[in-house]
Amino acid sequence: MKALRIPSLLLSVLFLLSLLNSLFIDRKCQVWTEEVCAVDTLASQEDWAEAEKKLSALYQNWQDAQLYLHITAHCDSLDTVEEQFRCCAVLLSQRDLSQLRPALTSLTAQLQFLADTEQIHPRNIF
Repeated sequence: MKALRIPSLLLSVLFLLSLLNSLFIDRKCQVWTEEVCAVDTLASQEDWAEAEKKLSALYQNWQDAQLYLHITAHCDSLDTVEEQFRCCAVLLSQRDLSQLRPALTSLTAQLQFLADTEQIHPRNIF
C-alpha cells in the first residue's frame, strides 16, 4: 500500500492542475467573449472610436495570456483566434459593419471552441 501513495498523490495533483487549467481558461474565454459582445454593440451604434479602443484593450488582454496559453492549449486554436482578432481589427478600421459582425461572431465561436477543448470531458481525452 505504501508503494501506491506517491503515484496516487501525483495523479491527484495532476488532476487538480488540469481542473484549475480548465477553469482558468474557461473564465478567461468568458471575459473575452463578453468584451467581443461589447465591441459588437459599440460598432452597431457606430461608435467606431470606442469599439476600436475596446478591441485594442481586448487584444492586449489576449496577448498578456499568450505565454500561459501556448504552454497549455493547442497552438492551432490559438493561431485561429489570433487570425480572427486581426480580421476584426481590419474590418473595424474599415467601418464595415456588414462584414464585421460575422467576423466578431466567428471570433466568439473560436474563443468558445478554445474553452471547450480545455474542458475535462471524455471527448477531449479519448
